[in-house]
Formats: sequence, structure tokens, C-alpha cells
Amino acid sequence: MLTKLLDKDPKNKTAWNNKGLALGKFGRVYEAIDCYDKALEIAPRDPVVLNNKGSALFKKGVSARRWSVIEQHLRKTQIARLL
Repeated sequence: MLTKLLDKDPKNKTAWNNKGLALGKFGRVYEAIDCYDKALEIAPRDPVVLNNKGSALFKKGVSARRWSVIEQHLRKTQIARLL
């Protein structure tokens, strides 16, 4: 269903994010990360997609330092939205 939706509208950030979530649930984390990357091409500062990508990276054993960078980016995004 998501694939058909993305065929019709490849710039649908929500569909890319949801496809990433679905793939992640089936253990296809690298494919999920690719979907999050496509969503971030459309909406680079989307905190939901950034969080989901960060979680997927964490599942794959990304180092604590890289996780910190992701977390800092999320905080900056949240602060920017409040300004």
C-alpha cells in the first residue's frame, strides 16, 4: 500500500517515514534508514523522521558519540521551532 502511494507521490514525507517504520518492525533496519533519508530529503528538519532515523541507527549499534550528534540536532530543531 505504501509503495503504491509513493509511486503516485514520491514526495510524500509521511509515507516514506511510515514505510521506514514498517520495515524497521520487520528487522529491515538498513532499508528503513534509506526511507528516513528520503523523507529527510523532503523535510530535512522534521523531528519525527529525525527521531525515527536516530532510533534505527541506535538499533544498528551506532556509537554513543554519533547518537549524541543526532540528539543535539534534534534539540536544535526543537529550539528553532519554538523561536
